[in-house]
Amino acid sequence: TCYFYRDCFRWMATGLSGTLSLEMRAGEPAYLVFELTGQFASVAASAMPTGWNTTVRPTAPRWVVGRSQVDRTLARLQTMTVRAGIESVLPDNPEAQEGFDPSVPIGRRSMVAIDPLLDTSAGVALLDKARTGVNMPVYGQIGGSVGNRFHVVFPSGRAMNPRHGNRGGLTTQEFQIMADGADRGLFLCSF
Repeated sequence: TCYFYRDCFRWMATGLSGTLSLEMRAGEPAYLVFELTGQFASVAASAMPTGWNTTVRPTAPRWVVGRSQVDRTLARLQTMTVRAGIESVLPDNPEAQEGFDPSVPIGRRSMVAIDPLLDTSAGVALLDKARTGVNMPVYGQIGGSVGNRFHVVFPSGRAMNPRHGNRGGLTTQEFQIMADGADRGLFLCSF
């Protein structure tokens, strides 16, 4: 169930499931985006809850003094974009209030897009593994303080669509890495 406020109205949706994406860019705050599917429940005129603007919120962590590793090696990424890739449907049900049942996840295709700098040692090894279909882990950490720290882990992923790019005159490799293995897709931890 989700409540959100817009233009002095409180909206409520129920039976939600969905997916998420996380975009991390070196030196900048990360963005965690949720896409939820569910049923409309109600809308009513309502004031914001008391104290909503007095709550102390932590500053969004920037991707500095963090981690970026591909195949357990320093990757020197500019961006890491993670997509959980969860697909949901609303099963038809003419006996339900809106004509369908609550949202049900039916599949997952987790992936991460990265752009490590190409160098003569680790870069060549990554490119060879991508070309031959060898699985490799991907790891990222953003934030350093308790409660405002995130770890992203792909324990096993297969690189797809390798290509070269340019970052300020330096050559990069750009990959999409698809999670490979049952129940080994994506781990996102905040602590």
